[in-house]
Amino acid sequence: MTKEVRANPKNYQFAIELVELLLSHENYNDAIKELGRITNLPIEKTIADPKMPTGFRKEATGLKGYRIKGLQLLSQCYRKMNKADVADGAIQSALALEPDNADLRLERGFVYHAQGRFNEAAEDFKYFLNKNGSAPEAPLVKQLLQKSIIEE
Repeated sequence: MTKEVRANPKNYQFAIELVELLLSHENYNDAIKELGRITNLPIEKTIADPKMPTGFRKEATGLKGYRIKGLQLLSQCYRKMNKADVADGAIQSALALEPDNADLRLERGFVYHAQGRFNEAAEDFKYFLNKNGSAPEAPLVKQLLQKSIIEE
């Protein structure tokens, strides 16, 4: 799988799948190395446009979704390595790009919980459950939500 990612460096979906595989095998350091390319993808490019006052305009690259997913996976890696402060930075970067994403809010809830920030974790868990109450993660989230409320 790694050879395929190297052979097709612009196949970001395949790179994401490789990272998910590495995560499932708890190979966090290799996953982080792979994520370096994805989390730095440009989400906009500058195009010359004589109609604009500056002579340029910004245009989406279509890579924003890959960058967001990469940041989410980076947060998961660091959280599982017990580096919640670094995980917090990654998930906050993802949320800056897409603040209403329930999956990102769930990950931030996990990060906050790992940091002992239970009230903030509870807010994100409630947000996730309101958007995805029947998700496979819902029972775990409900359990963590109860624990977060008790510990505060």
